[in-house]
Amino acid sequence: MNIHYSFIFLFLILLSCNSRNPANKSKEKINLTFQIIPEDYEKNWYIVEWKDTLGIKQGYNVIERPKEIWCIITNRSNDTLGYYRGQSTAQTFAYFQPTDSIVTLNFMIGLTLFRSAKSLELKQDLICFEPVEINLNTDLKKEFEMILKEKN
Repeated sequence: MNIHYSFIFLFLILLSCNSRNPANKSKEKINLTFQIIPEDYEKNWYIVEWKDTLGIKQGYNVIERPKEIWCIITNRSNDTLGYYRGQSTAQTFAYFQPTDSIVTLNFMIGLTLFRSAKSLELKQDLICFEPVEINLNTDLKKEFEMILKEKN
């Protein structure tokens, strides 16, 4: 796939986060722990790893749950630096190559692709959370615990 189509797809995902209508639904909240780890200083590669509570109350583990946490990493100009948006095997990490010391983590809930028959039965609403801004000069290798709150 052409790289331009990938960026257009990611842009549409982020745009769809703003169009969700939560009529009479309580806002989604997810407990999340994450950290940013330098992967290769020479090539300026980093990884964000997270642990979340999505699906635990329903008895799912990370591999078999029908929905999962996706993450798109952007810079101050809203350029995509890296992402995880679902694959055949569920992941809880994303690589990125920053252009600046401040990055924004855009977490969202999307369907687990290919992994669960239950995914096909679910509505494909994308649930987006308030973005998390990280300073790579001060926040590397720190474990952050937070409750992700759904965007308005």
